[in-house]
Amino acid sequence: MSEPRKTTKESASAFDRDCILNYQYRSEGSSPLAEALREHLSRPVAKILPAGLPANAVTMTANTISYASCLLAVVVAILAPVASSMWLLLSALGILVYTILDNADGMHAKRTGTSGPLGDFLDHWLDAISNVCLGIAVTSVMGVSTVWGILLVCLVLLAFWSVHYERLMSGILKFPQMGDVEANLSVVILLATTAICGLQIWQHTFFGVSLGNWGCGALVLWSAAIAVLAILQSGQVAAAVGLVASWIPLLTAVVWALNTNSPINVGLALTLKGIAGLIGVVHVGTVLQGHLLGKSARLLNRPLIAAGCLLAAIWVTAGGNRQDRKSGV
Repeated sequence: MSEPRKTTKESASAFDRDCILNYQYRSEGSSPLAEALREHLSRPVAKILPAGLPANAVTMTANTISYASCLLAVVVAILAPVASSMWLLLSALGILVYTILDNADGMHAKRTGTSGPLGDFLDHWLDAISNVCLGIAVTSVMGVSTVWGILLVCLVLLAFWSVHYERLMSGILKFPQMGDVEANLSVVILLATTAICGLQIWQHTFFGVSLGNWGCGALVLWSAAIAVLAILQSGQVAAAVGLVASWIPLLTAVVWALNTNSPINVGLALTLKGIAGLIGVVHVGTVLQGHLLGKSARLLNRPLIAAGCLLAAIWVTAGGNRQDRKSGV
């Protein structure tokens, strides 16, 4: 008697189970700064963590600290000058703790033999959300325009997505020489400096441009460089072209918004940044799923990106580009 024929759904489930059972984490490349942090801070922390503590709990704790630290930074920026900028020292400490634990969770998982695809997915997907929060916090503290905030959030997520898209193509997570550790520590220094010098430091001008805009521009270029290099290293030149084409509506929104002068309210600014981040986080999740389950992942859902950017264009153009320091966003 022949065995019953498996349905497409059953075959797909069996394939997914096989991918999960044969899961293997592979990575390469790291910067000297990242190696130093892992060896001198993250590894000692991983060694003292209780063996019975799930690695995923460490991951979620680290990211919760990151979210809370970013929220505190945004609140301080909104309430300035009523709220003391010294509160940002607590945010800086929180981001430092997050960075240490973010590198310690994988070490703890290996030490306890609990490494797996769920932890892999959870770690990187929650990191993507942290990147959104960090982008919003940084642009709020520096007091740059909402357009700069949207652009930074988009490019930070684009860089994160691109690195994992390259992983989808090669099966290896290749850490850039100037990656997440360097970015997180830069945020720590930025927050600590602002806490000591005050939020007004970012309003000083250099060659007619505020320090906040100079700093945000540098972060935008940094993120864009990582994204482009990751795409080119994956050999998917067509993907790079598609990425650029997908974000043209957002660039159009930037040009339109630069010609407006009316202030934008806090809630709208945060909503716009949140929408930009949400779109990126969704696509990061798709790529992570594609890697872990061996499924093909589309480059980008272009209609979703275009619709989101068009909505941002309408809102930003209607609300304006500039803001005063009291808005903090």
